[in-house]
Amino acid sequence: MQKRKIATIVTCACLILTLVGCSSKSDIKMNSNTVKTSAADTTKTNATNTPKTSTTNTDTKEEILLNSPAINQKDNSSNYDDKKPKVKMFLDAYFKKYDDWGFKKADTSTLADLYAKDADVVSAAISYEYLVGKYQGKVNKYDFNIAKINTKDGKVTSVLAKLYLNMSIVPESDGVRKNIDFLYDLELEPYNDTYQVKNFYLDTKDNVKQQEEKIAKKENGYNVKTKTKDTLTDFTPKDADKKYNITPTGTEKPLEQIIEENDPKTVALLVPIGAGKYAIGSGFFVSPGILVTNYHVIDGGSDAIVRTNTGALYEVDGIISADKTVDIAIVKLKKNIGQAVEIGDVSKLKKGENAVAIGSPKGLFNTVSTGIISNFWDDGKTNQIQISIPITHGNSGGPLFNKFGQVVGINSSGLEGEGELNFAISAEYIYDISDKLKNQEFNSIKSEKLSVLFNKKPDSNLQKFGLKFGTWAN
Repeated sequence: MQKRKIATIVTCACLILTLVGCSSKSDIKMNSNTVKTSAADTTKTNATNTPKTSTTNTDTKEEILLNSPAINQKDNSSNYDDKKPKVKMFLDAYFKKYDDWGFKKADTSTLADLYAKDADVVSAAISYEYLVGKYQGKVNKYDFNIAKINTKDGKVTSVLAKLYLNMSIVPESDGVRKNIDFLYDLELEPYNDTYQVKNFYLDTKDNVKQQEEKIAKKENGYNVKTKTKDTLTDFTPKDADKKYNITPTGTEKPLEQIIEENDPKTVALLVPIGAGKYAIGSGFFVSPGILVTNYHVIDGGSDAIVRTNTGALYEVDGIISADKTVDIAIVKLKKNIGQAVEIGDVSKLKKGENAVAIGSPKGLFNTVSTGIISNFWDDGKTNQIQISIPITHGNSGGPLFNKFGQVVGINSSGLEGEGELNFAISAEYIYDISDKLKNQEFNSIKSEKLSVLFNKKPDSNLQKFGLKFGTWAN
């Protein structure tokens, strides 16, 4: 599907859980968060995020070593002093809006005008939203110099400022408020009579690789490029020498029977992604309380809700395993509910066979679509099943059934504007993990929260947000 960019909150990387280091790549672009979805539908919502405030306050100071001499000197001289008052007005307003949002319950939409429309972000960075929401961050003081001004036809097009920022933050490790220093190169664009943030560049150069590894390990808790201890599979295709509990091919079932048996096993996923927006995707049970969906459905989310075909809502506990390249995520609910689908033998599929998809296109929950198996492809990343079934935003992660009512694929993508050129990821990638999960006790299965994986503040209004789509189950 055509990927869509959603600008959210600016990135201020360089905090790890223990708050002992500051790092990222030298001159990494740090600006408003971009979430890219494929067949997941991204929609506006009025949900707001209100972090808890803290009464803990001490004079403890823990300063991160700052490795850029130009900024460490904090030289106040500048050839652009006439521009500084306007930049200061913007920065004052910027920090005040975040303070109102974080501690006075202001709506997330009040932050939208702070960022340029084409602002972008690296996904591994820790956002300023995260500092305020997760760590109750407050700006104690800041200082800046204007290093460069770009112009075109005599008009200012951008302003580059060197920003020194001191924040008080409450780490989860000990709950004691501490003062931390940050340094950034900040790029601003003129907007109306003020500015908008276009880019943040982290200004540090030493020990980049080691610090990035610490951030990935301690803050993200999961790296999509590596197999972690809690990851049960690397999503390689099935082992030809291993016997899986794949349902044997049986008698072809009427369409009505396939729907009746599998509609309760198919769900919608609602994923808040920040800035008053959320993604909609689909999924299906492979074990009670365990779902399969696409990685891009949950990518960048702070939390997730599952909606069953009856409108019952359940909260997602976390991600058991995920692979961005293969585009598969295994999701664990907080409650052990649901009945597993039957997984079929992909190798027995033939062109022209009837097939069925169930999903939530454009938020139309548990919609049934039919078509045929059109072809089979290897795109260099995954084995794909081409289907004539019309799918669109919101179908992502939903099951593709063969004529026997068995799942043979995970609906994932298509060509925008070409309704019958769509694709599903071969179910062979979930043979191994679904087989392992069926043999594990539910409470023993580990998962990682989305807010930790994607460095997002948990949505404090998740219960209220969910009521737009159904009723919370007891």
